[in-house]
Amino acid sequence: MNTPFKFLVALSVSASSNFSENVTPYGLELSSRLSPFALAKLLQQWVNDHCDSLEYAQLAKGAASDAIAGWYSEKSNQKWLFQTENEQTEVWSQAATGAGFCELSRLFFAKFTERYLNYFLERQASVSGPTIEQRESLARP
Repeated sequence: MNTPFKFLVALSVSASSNFSENVTPYGLELSSRLSPFALAKLLQQWVNDHCDSLEYAQLAKGAASDAIAGWYSEKSNQKWLFQTENEQTEVWSQAATGAGFCELSRLFFAKFTERYLNYFLERQASVSGPTIEQRESLARP
């Protein structure tokens, strides 16, 4: 779980310098392409190279991707799929502040907790409920 969080730390640290250096303190190579899609792809590659547990890494990658997408969606002024590099840099520069990083971290840990609990609840439900209908009934609100 700490590897995706290090990715978010590296992203925030890089944002504080407006991405003037391509390599962050953790060795993460960032280009000027900071769209959520590009960051999610980079996150996947970076975590795969540095993960300890595949099971938790998968949960954490999904949570970090959700946090990146949620942050970008919330902070972006223009709600278009494609933005200029300056607009993307501006969105991520907000994560370089203390308040911005706290918000990004909160998003990550909330999504990780949600995925973690759902994963283990589904495992337990598969043991307790032998049929798919019984397991799906537990997921309904």
